Amino acid sequence: MTADFLGTTVAAILTLVVYSYLLRDNPLYRLAEHLLVATSVAYTVVVTVYLVLIPRLVLPLVRNPAGRFDLLFPLVLGLLLLAKASPRLGRIGNFSLAYVLGMGLALAAGGALVGTLFPQSVATMLPLVPGAGLTPLAALGNLVIIIGTLAVLYSFTFVVARREPTPAVVEASTRSPAAIWRQVGRWFLMITFGAIFGGTTLTYIALLVGRWDFLINDWLRPLLGL
Repeated sequence: MTADFLGTTVAAILTLVVYSYLLRDNPLYRLAEHLLVATSVAYTVVVTVYLVLIPRLVLPLVRNPAGRFDLLFPLVLGLLLLAKASPRLGRIGNFSLAYVLGMGLALAAGGALVGTLFPQSVATMLPLVPGAGLTPLAALGNLVIIIGTLAVLYSFTFVVARREPTPAVVEASTRSPAAIWRQVGRWFLMITFGAIFGGTTLTYIALLVGRWDFLINDWLRPLLGL
C-alpha cells in the first residue's frame, strides 16, 4: 500500500465516520469532529507562527530593535491577550480584545459601505428608456431591479404605534399604498431567499456527489482492484 493510497484510505474512513451521524450520534462521529477541530487549530497556529509572528514581528525586532518601535504596540497587545487564559488576569486582556473588536467592526462597517452599499446603489441606477443598444426587454428588467430594490428597502421601515390600534385601523392600514408597497418588498425578499436556498442546496448536492465519486473511484475501485 503506497503512501498516497494510505492517505486516501484515511480520508475515506473519516468520510464514512462522518456520514454515520445520519444514523445517530456516536463516539466515532465525535472523534472525527474532534480531529477536525484539532487539525484546524493546529494548522492555524502553525500558519500564524511561521507566516505572521516570526517574519513580521520577531525577525524585524531582532534585526533592528531600535528602529521598529511600531511593532512594540502589537507585541504588547498580543501579550496582554494571552492573559485571557487566566481567570485572575483575564481583565488585563480586555484592552487587547476591545482593540481587536473595535478594529474588526470598523473594517466591517467600512467594507460594507465601500464594497456593498455604494456599489449596489450605483448598480441600481439603470437606464429605463429603450434605445442606444438597450432593448425593451432589458429596459423591463432594469425596471424590475429598481422596483425590487426600492420595495425591499421600504419593507424594512418599521413604525411603532403609540397605542393599540382598533380593528378598523388595522384593516385600513393593510390596504394602504404603503402596506402594499411593503408587501411587494417582502415578495422580492422571499424570491431572493428561495433562489439563495436553491443555489446553496445545489452546491451541497454537488459536494455530496463529488464525495461519493471520491469514495467509489478513488478508494473502492483501487481497493478491490477494479
